[in-house]
Amino acid sequence: MSRRLMKILFIIYIAVLVVFIVIKPHLGWAYFGERIRSICRLRKAGIWNLSLRPFIFNQQAKVTILNIIAFVPLGVFLGIFNYSPLKALIISLLITFCIELFQFISCLGYGDVDDIILNMLGAAIGYLIFRLLKLFYKFIASFFRAKL
Repeated sequence: MSRRLMKILFIIYIAVLVVFIVIKPHLGWAYFGERIRSICRLRKAGIWNLSLRPFIFNQQAKVTILNIIAFVPLGVFLGIFNYSPLKALIISLLITFCIELFQFISCLGYGDVDDIILNMLGAAIGYLIFRLLKLFYKFIASFFRAKL
């Protein structure tokens, strides 16, 4: 695939990711409005939609796994774009942090350090999967070239 097509797919992936993480259309628009009202009421009471202590809440295993899985494609894209592991880590941190910050500022969700950790883990897994597949492909290609 061309690099331009990969960039377009990357932008589409990020847009869909943000919509599902921040807006959550799969939960319905009534939930969307109620969530904003609820977070604004909590803020007026002095309770902020921010959690800086990792893993203090009992998250459902499903939510934890989905937080990881949702960011695996990010790691794959960063591998495809040939970023070094450090750059890929920094980019995944920035993207995740921006999403969490947006949720916090806009009252559309909770800014949570758990999400940052799990999302970066997902991106790291995706990056590792891509790198391993690339090594495997090179090995197979060289194996068959040697046979011919």
